Amino acid sequence: MERALVLSTLSVVFLAAGAVAQSVGEKTGVNSMLGIAPKTADFITEAALSDMLEIEGAKIAEQKGNAQEKSFAAQMITDYRKRNTEYRVDAGLFAGRLRRGRRRQKNDT
Repeated sequence: MERALVLSTLSVVFLAAGAVAQSVGEKTGVNSMLGIAPKTADFITEAALSDMLEIEGAKIAEQKGNAQEKSFAAQMITDYRKRNTEYRVDAGLFAGRLRRGRRRQKNDT
Protein backbone atom coordinates (compact mmCIF):
# COMPACT_ATOMS: atom_id res chain seq x y z
CA MET A 1 0.00 0.00 0.00
CA GLU A 2 2.79 2.40 0.96
CA ARG A 3 4.60 1.68 -2.31
CA ALA A 4 1.45 2.45 -4.28
CA LEU A 5 1.13 5.75 -2.44
CA VAL A 6 4.73 6.68 -3.24
CA LEU A 7 4.32 5.77 -6.90
CA SER A 8 1.05 7.65 -7.25
CA THR A 9 2.57 10.71 -5.53
CA LEU A 10 5.54 10.63 -7.88
CA SER A 11 3.24 10.25 -10.87
CA VAL A 12 1.31 13.36 -9.88
CA VAL A 13 4.54 15.30 -9.31
CA PHE A 14 6.01 14.29 -12.66
CA LEU A 15 2.82 15.04 -14.56
CA ALA A 16 2.49 18.42 -12.87
CA ALA A 17 6.08 19.33 -13.72
CA GLY A 18 5.23 19.60 -17.42
CA ALA A 19 2.45 22.05 -16.70
CA VAL A 20 4.65 24.15 -14.42
CA ALA A 21 7.43 24.28 -16.99
CA GLN A 22 5.29 26.16 -19.50
CA SER A 23 5.23 29.93 -19.58
CA VAL A 24 1.99 31.86 -19.96
CA GLY A 25 2.84 32.52 -23.59
CA GLU A 26 3.32 28.83 -24.22
CA LYS A 27 0.15 27.82 -22.37
CA THR A 28 -1.99 30.28 -24.30
CA GLY A 29 -0.19 29.87 -27.60
CA VAL A 30 0.46 33.61 -27.81
CA ASN A 31 4.18 33.15 -28.46
CA SER A 32 3.63 30.92 -31.46
CA MET A 33 0.75 33.03 -32.82
CA LEU A 34 2.85 36.18 -32.72
CA GLY A 35 6.07 34.44 -33.72
CA ILE A 36 7.79 35.46 -30.49
CA ALA A 37 10.52 33.24 -29.10
CA PRO A 38 10.47 32.71 -25.34
CA LYS A 39 13.05 34.73 -23.43
CA THR A 40 16.12 32.84 -22.26
CA ALA A 41 15.80 34.15 -18.70
CA ASP A 42 12.17 32.99 -18.54
CA PHE A 43 13.12 29.54 -19.74
CA ILE A 44 15.96 29.21 -17.23
CA THR A 45 13.70 30.30 -14.36
CA GLU A 46 10.90 27.93 -15.31
CA ALA A 47 13.26 25.02 -15.89
CA ALA A 48 14.91 25.58 -12.50
CA LEU A 49 11.50 25.69 -10.78
CA SER A 50 10.48 22.49 -12.52
CA ASP A 51 13.70 20.81 -11.40
CA MET A 52 13.10 21.93 -7.81
CA LEU A 53 9.70 20.24 -7.97
CA GLU A 54 11.35 17.06 -9.26
CA ILE A 55 13.86 17.16 -6.40
CA GLU A 56 11.10 17.46 -3.81
CA GLY A 57 9.28 14.48 -5.36
CA ALA A 58 12.49 12.46 -5.32
CA LYS A 59 13.01 13.32 -1.63
CA ILE A 60 9.62 11.75 -0.88
CA ALA A 61 10.60 8.61 -2.80
CA GLU A 62 13.94 8.56 -1.01
CA GLN A 63 12.15 8.53 2.36
CA LYS A 64 9.32 6.13 1.58
CA GLY A 65 10.44 3.93 -1.31
CA ASN A 66 12.09 0.52 -1.37
CA ALA A 67 15.87 0.17 -1.91
CA GLN A 68 15.66 0.42 -5.72
CA GLU A 69 13.37 3.47 -5.59
CA LYS A 70 15.60 5.14 -2.99
CA SER A 71 18.64 4.60 -5.18
CA PHE A 72 16.86 6.03 -8.22
CA ALA A 73 15.59 8.99 -6.20
CA ALA A 74 19.10 9.75 -4.92
CA GLN A 75 20.40 9.75 -8.50
CA MET A 76 17.57 12.06 -9.57
CA ILE A 77 18.40 14.49 -6.79
CA THR A 78 22.07 14.51 -7.79
CA ASP A 79 21.27 15.02 -11.47
CA TYR A 80 18.72 17.78 -10.94
CA ARG A 81 20.93 19.67 -8.48
CA LYS A 82 23.77 19.51 -11.01
CA ARG A 83 21.48 20.84 -13.73
CA ASN A 84 20.24 23.65 -11.47
CA THR A 85 23.87 24.65 -10.90
CA GLU A 86 24.37 24.71 -14.67
CA TYR A 87 21.27 26.92 -15.05
CA ARG A 88 22.73 29.38 -12.55
CA VAL A 89 26.01 29.48 -14.46
CA ASP A 90 24.18 29.89 -17.78
CA ALA A 91 21.98 32.61 -16.31
CA GLY A 92 25.06 34.44 -15.02
CA LEU A 93 26.75 34.22 -18.42
CA PHE A 94 23.57 35.39 -20.12
CA ALA A 95 23.22 38.34 -17.71
CA GLY A 96 26.87 39.28 -18.30
CA ARG A 97 26.41 39.26 -22.07
CA LEU A 98 23.24 41.30 -21.72
CA ARG A 99 25.02 43.94 -19.61
CA ARG A 100 27.93 44.13 -22.08
CA GLY A 101 25.49 44.54 -24.97
CA ARG A 102 23.68 47.35 -23.18
CA ARG A 103 26.97 49.11 -22.46
CA ARG A 104 27.92 48.87 -26.13
CA GLN A 105 24.57 50.31 -27.17
CA LYS A 106 24.96 53.14 -24.68
CA ASN A 107 28.49 53.89 -25.97
CA ASP A 108 27.31 53.82 -29.60
CA THR A 109 24.69 56.53 -29.01
